[in-house]
Amino acid sequence: MSFLLIFVIGTLSFAGIGFLIASVSKSIESYMGIANLLSFLMMFLSGIFFDINALPAFIKPISTVLPLTYFANGVRDGMVFGAGIEEPSLWINCGVMAAWGLAAMLLASRLFRRKGETK
Repeated sequence: MSFLLIFVIGTLSFAGIGFLIASVSKSIESYMGIANLLSFLMMFLSGIFFDINALPAFIKPISTVLPLTYFANGVRDGMVFGAGIEEPSLWINCGVMAAWGLAAMLLASRLFRRKGETK
């Protein structure tokens, strides 16, 4: 159950970030470039490929705010360590991802609206 919850909230969060990227890009090519750049940066800084503790000290604060860090922690906790829905860490992970998703959706809707008004 915890995996399903973290997966749904993560999917919605990253969809919001995708909408935000789409709202600032001018073409599909620029969207793909920005999305790929952000995806790879998040993958390398969020503990997917490398342990966050192995990163330099000045990069660790960046890692602690990335939504992919909390998605990876939630999936890892649920699938590897068997953490259930009653674990506080699950709700922290879900909360941070939900905040990212909500903020990205709100900002994207404002930027899309402004883009439509200028035409």
